[in-house]
Amino acid sequence: MTDIISIVLATLALLGYQPAVRGEQVPLTPPPIVYDGPCSEWAPLLAEYPGWDVAQMQRIMWRESRCTPGVTSPTGCCRGLLQVHSLWVKQVGHCGVTSAGDLYDPVKNICAASYIFQTQGMGAWAL
Repeated sequence: MTDIISIVLATLALLGYQPAVRGEQVPLTPPPIVYDGPCSEWAPLLAEYPGWDVAQMQRIMWRESRCTPGVTSPTGCCRGLLQVHSLWVKQVGHCGVTSAGDLYDPVKNICAASYIFQTQGMGAWAL
């Protein structure tokens, strides 16, 4: 039994978990996630929304806007980091979006993109 406990503790230590000091009630916390790659400055915000792969969304963000929140598509219909189409404005009101101009706000844009992803999957960003 002691061997199993030692193995578990060693594994947790490798993963960055810190055990509590004897008698101290401290929950195990995972190590911070380190993001790299394109648009890494937006990765923590992307990670707030479950279901999608953050690294993949970073690459899509790079392709769509080069990580620049104020970008409008050449046709004028899509806006922001993940180039959300203005037709989505009514459906993403829960994100604080009340007009197409709100899609330039990174928080609102990523929230809206998360909703779109939940409803359409990656098809919304298909080439």
